[in-house]
Amino acid sequence: MSQPTRGDAHKSLLTGHPWSEATGLQRVRPGFCFEPDEDALLALGWPHLALLVDDDDPQHPPVPVRRVLRQLYFKRRVRWQRTSAIRLTRAWGQPVIFTKGLDEDLLHESVANALEQREPISNREADLLVETRMTRTTAGMSEQSIESFCMLLEAQVGPARLVKSMTELLEDMSTEQLWVRWTLPSWFTFQLGYLLERLPRERAQHFKPRLRNVLERALSAADPRPWSDRQSSHARSLHLVLNGGRAAIESTDGDPRWYTHIHDDSELISRRIGRVASVVEPDAHMVFLGGLRVLRQYGRDWRKKLATLDAQEWFIEQMGPINAPETLALMLAMRRGSLVRTTAAGWFHTRADAVMPMLAEAAKGEGELALAAQDTLRELERRRIG
Repeated sequence: MSQPTRGDAHKSLLTGHPWSEATGLQRVRPGFCFEPDEDALLALGWPHLALLVDDDDPQHPPVPVRRVLRQLYFKRRVRWQRTSAIRLTRAWGQPVIFTKGLDEDLLHESVANALEQREPISNREADLLVETRMTRTTAGMSEQSIESFCMLLEAQVGPARLVKSMTELLEDMSTEQLWVRWTLPSWFTFQLGYLLERLPRERAQHFKPRLRNVLERALSAADPRPWSDRQSSHARSLHLVLNGGRAAIESTDGDPRWYTHIHDDSELISRRIGRVASVVEPDAHMVFLGGLRVLRQYGRDWRKKLATLDAQEWFIEQMGPINAPETLALMLAMRRGSLVRTTAAGWFHTRADAVMPMLAEAAKGEGELALAAQDTLRELERRRIG
């Protein structure tokens, strides 16, 4: 079977997919990743997306749904078994997650019922779930669970349905509601920045003016307090989605997570990451937006930042597709001295054809990197001969 060319970067993975004509595909950088499909996914927001796999997929086991619900911060993943995704999405969309028990918080009856339902989520049900998450702050949820809920729901009903539902809800809100300090609902609204990139251009152009009208209505009614006093609101999230770098500078505390919708200022992103790279969670999307300098910044003192098994596995899953000497150097280091040596070694075996020339070049140098490259290259060559 012939391999897809770089010009066909999104066709093999996304043929027939709601993302197949996505606006974000215009930003594909051929060769930034090892594979064309990976180029496409990175341009579409990787890792801020969800891909559903069959329930019998041996490479992606079922998610421990009840355990995930009880954790504010759980093991991150991009690929989810379909039934696990349906159950979690319904559960996270309920108004109340937990009820008080004698010894511990118990899952609310509505959540327990949601977990028993395995039929696909309809468009109408999706609208109701979106309304709940945009108008309620629910105990037992975190920014991670809100983002996962959004991406899983998108994977089931498509980005257009979510953007339509969110836009209509925002249009119906009063200016007071747009400025309410709603931490989790406003974080849900912030995900619009990814969803709009995954719409066809004409659909995105339909919704953006409507969203801008909502923002202008909110701004026209706002009091003169500074943005620092008006954070965690739907209005602020719309500002960040629609106005990029200017909005991030004037309306946030500088945390890089607010910079993920800036597509036209790699220097700003690189500078911002450079100031805080030692204390923020690495994000492959920021590498795409800010360039390989960001990956180098993430790579400094990675052992201190990635102290757990889950964190190191997630780092490899995120950054592994990026075709760069910086990725190679990090994988060599993780293969020799990390909690995920086997996973890092598997990265070399899976991508042997692509990385062997890079290893040969690195092996010509001096120091620990060159020695690690020589050792890994010999191992790959032995496996090929064997």
